[in-house]
Amino acid sequence: MNNLIHNKVKHVRSITSTLQDYKIGVEIHKGITSLLENVDRFGKIKVEENTFSLPFKDAKVDQAQIVHIPTGQSFDRTSLQLRQKFQIKDKNNYTNLRGCWILPKSHLLIADYYGDKVIMEYKDDGRHIRDIPVSDQPFDLAIIDSDRIAVSYFGNNMEILNINNKTVLAKVSFESGCYGISYQNGNIYISVVHEGIVEMDVSGKRLRTIGGKYAKGGMYHLTTTHDRIYCTNIDQNLVYCCSMMGEDIWTFTNQSLNDPRGISADGDQNVFVVGLSSNNLMMIQHDGKDSKMLLSKSDGLNKPVSVHYNRDKKLLLVCNVKGDAFLYSVI
Repeated sequence: MNNLIHNKVKHVRSITSTLQDYKIGVEIHKGITSLLENVDRFGKIKVEENTFSLPFKDAKVDQAQIVHIPTGQSFDRTSLQLRQKFQIKDKNNYTNLRGCWILPKSHLLIADYYGDKVIMEYKDDGRHIRDIPVSDQPFDLAIIDSDRIAVSYFGNNMEILNINNKTVLAKVSFESGCYGISYQNGNIYISVVHEGIVEMDVSGKRLRTIGGKYAKGGMYHLTTTHDRIYCTNIDQNLVYCCSMMGEDIWTFTNQSLNDPRGISADGDQNVFVVGLSSNNLMMIQHDGKDSKMLLSKSDGLNKPVSVHYNRDKKLLLVCNVKGDAFLYSVI
């Protein structure tokens, strides 16, 4: 043990006796020393003023993008002017109209639930153009683009169709009946019994479902704007407005609106809705706080079931369940 300790001590002494000590210093070049002695400043800052032009593109004022904020003015001044009234009849002379739509070229698409499994296309003057065959009795429809439409069937199915070559592009089946349908922001929204409002893409892939009160019975019709969903509940005589995420915005009820069915919205998020039993068309202000009656039984409404507003053409289509169709200019 003593020898081990002695060797360790000897090793430590040999290390500590040979340690190096370093000192770092700077030796300035003689040229720099001479420069500092003969130069009193390194230079001076000069500012020169020059005039030049920046390129400027004179944008057109009417091409600027305007963020639109809904006001009560459009609601207060809205009125209707009848353009055309005509009768929708299938081959059996019996109809049960449901969904309707105004195309960009002002043609009209109408779904007849009791008809021959077709969607009927009409001119805006009431002349029949053609029948588009579908796989079942159609309940509602929504336009995707100039070629494609989405159609809901009471028999638990929804299809995306090409109306030009009459082919089925996608088909989705549900466990319960599906009713109102709308297209917005690249996606499809459909009311499904016991599920709620189902959102899916145009390939038919489910994205999410808004359940809760929207999964209860009586939710037959819906429509959408860029950030809102509107739907009617015929059991409770209510009109609901919620965000795209299902957050409640407002709920509307009025004794003058009984059995609310078809629903559509204008560019200011005011809502048109028909009352099947009250035989009227009402307009609800964008915040749900006010309403007014635009049409009644005296205007020919007899069990109105569907309505669609074309925001670009400012045209409103209203259909009675038994086949009377009314096309209005919104002024």
